[in-house]
Amino acid sequence: IYVFGEQPVSTATEASVRQKDFELRPQATPVDILTSSVPGLYTVQHQGGGKADEYLIRGFDADHGTDFAIYVDGIPVNIVNNAHGQGYADLHWLIPEIVDHIDVTKGPYFVQYGDFATAGAVNILTKRRPADSIASILGGSYSLQRYLTILSPPEGTLFQPYVALEAYHERGPFKDPLGYNRYNLFTKFNLFSTANSNLSFLGTFHHSYWNASGEIPSRLTRDPGRVLGRFDTIDPSQGGNTDRNNLNLVYNYTDERQSFNAQAWGFFYNLTQYNNFTFFENDPINGDEIEQRDKRGAGGSYLNYRRNYNAWNIPMETLVGFSSRTDIARVGLFNAVNRRRLSTQQNSQINQTSLAWYAQQEFRPTNWLRAQVGTRLDEFYYSVRNLSPDAAITTTGTSQGFMANPKINLILTPFAAGSWYAIPQFYVNFGSGYHSNDAREVVANPDKAPLARALGGELGLRTKLFNRLELAVNYWYLHLSSELVLDGDTGQFEPAGATRRHGPEVELRYQINDWLTSDLDASYTWGRFV
Repeated sequence: IYVFGEQPVSTATEASVRQKDFELRPQATPVDILTSSVPGLYTVQHQGGGKADEYLIRGFDADHGTDFAIYVDGIPVNIVNNAHGQGYADLHWLIPEIVDHIDVTKGPYFVQYGDFATAGAVNILTKRRPADSIASILGGSYSLQRYLTILSPPEGTLFQPYVALEAYHERGPFKDPLGYNRYNLFTKFNLFSTANSNLSFLGTFHHSYWNASGEIPSRLTRDPGRVLGRFDTIDPSQGGNTDRNNLNLVYNYTDERQSFNAQAWGFFYNLTQYNNFTFFENDPINGDEIEQRDKRGAGGSYLNYRRNYNAWNIPMETLVGFSSRTDIARVGLFNAVNRRRLSTQQNSQINQTSLAWYAQQEFRPTNWLRAQVGTRLDEFYYSVRNLSPDAAITTTGTSQGFMANPKINLILTPFAAGSWYAIPQFYVNFGSGYHSNDAREVVANPDKAPLARALGGELGLRTKLFNRLELAVNYWYLHLSSELVLDGDTGQFEPAGATRRHGPEVELRYQINDWLTSDLDASYTWGRFV
């Protein structure tokens, strides 16, 4: 027996986007799913698919994930202390066709989300089992090719396993061929399942490699002599390769009063990337190509317990949880020419562990008020050791950081439904969150805070008009104590000053008839350094 309904939400912008909602839209990459599912989120790609996409949301150019947290089945996608930027979130190891639904949140109001969840967070949930096996071939301009196979045995098969395989190739429009190749393997199966509980396993394999034309000075394309065309390159050796392999073990138990979730995850990751941002400015002989190198293993855990009960005739719900994460990484920055290493700028062994404890208490004292009060405690431990005595930067040391973040959500329904509108829900939200800074910056600058606090507030409304038009309106505010800013000449991120952002958002969904739906999202943000 399947029962369908909308789960209660805590903000006007929180949503659970079901697979049916994005199944009707063209989806070739995982970020296509995000941009069609998360109102106000935009993505851009400036190396043809090899690098992680850039995420822009709520006035943040979050670059590759500095202020936007992404999870897949609870596995954190963002990578701390990454060679190409703090919070680097590469989603190209996910196959879109196996996504079941996406939980979307905005703002720092949710105790279960920690690092990087300042502007927002998404948790992408994959299917327990696809209904059918499929095979597909896609082709397009510039030698674009995509091959996909999903093998899903019949229902009742032991462990209910399924396997998805993807191969992708694209030459690209540039005179120096992009040569982007991506290979993905995804598998998931149940180790055991009962009426109340199940234990599932997930495993993935990802490898990709590419060339990149890189940025070029626009003046060279405008000169009468036409030194360069728009699709030319100055340094054709840019590009790189990356691997990510994930393991995930999840146990769930649920009955009519409580639920318990335990998860252990881990991944192995490798990135080698070559960029040349300044061409021949620093080295007129060899050029300014740099190699960014990241090789690591990471692992962590989640424990969550939720219980519904009555106390003093008041319906209540308690959520408590714990999470941990450890990254053991070798991260380096080197001078290079034609992908050959010349000298070392920085080469470090970085070990980082974070622990989090969180709790939330929900009260429903009246039929028109639901209140959530929670807090999250995060502890970080940093260790950095220089591996190259001849490096230009030889950071070594240890540090730690701690932060407590309160969260308060009020959901009010003071008015009954009318003849032309559903029960309107009003939301008042306040929360504190953070993003972590790179461990090398933390150790090298012990006087600066290792965790940048974000304080946010929001007022919102959701309702349904004429039984056809779903409306969500909100106005939000976010103050960030220190923003991570990209240094375009070095490709590195540096903590900068405080910022302030605020603005309105509107979401409209209109059911025109049984088979046709339209939607419109609009947002405007004022943002500035303060």
